[in-house]
Amino acid sequence: MTIQPRGVRSTGNLASSAVVIAGSCLLIGSWVVLYWWQLLSTEALLVPWYCCDLGALPALGTWQRTVNDFFAALPGSILPSVAVVTTGVAIFGVRMRRAENRVWLPLAFFLANVLLLAADLFMTQLSWALSNSVVGPRVGGIDAGYDRTWHGIVSHLMLYSVFFLALAKARFLSPAWQSGSTR
Repeated sequence: MTIQPRGVRSTGNLASSAVVIAGSCLLIGSWVVLYWWQLLSTEALLVPWYCCDLGALPALGTWQRTVNDFFAALPGSILPSVAVVTTGVAIFGVRMRRAENRVWLPLAFFLANVLLLAADLFMTQLSWALSNSVVGPRVGGIDAGYDRTWHGIVSHLMLYSVFFLALAKARFLSPAWQSGSTR
């Protein structure tokens, strides 16, 4: 009697295993890229005075300085990255556990992460353009603050909320994939 993981059919077992392994490697790589992208986004959006000397920072005790200082150092600097990746991993784990056919799920999550990164890059550019049109372009010197970054913060929160909701609810597998065929 052969014990077989749930969701993997006996026909094409080697091909199914190769798809799962390749998809899992790509998925893990996309989570690493997503983590690093989120680190950059955290610094750009939540630490607007990252490039400034102490004299240019808001006064101690103001909300701007408190938020800036929290996200400028550990644990705040990695908190958004860890939250984003952990949420994605948790949703993937739940979906893998509940999936009838798991063969294509890692690849589907990888593709979803690639789409998220592309959408995030687009939203980042859009939010900076919106900020420049509302606040005005930077004209030299130190021109930092949350008045310039709040558009990006809101767009990131909206994008990631919609993304995680879609990951949790979407049906990734078409009927052809549910049959277990890897061709």
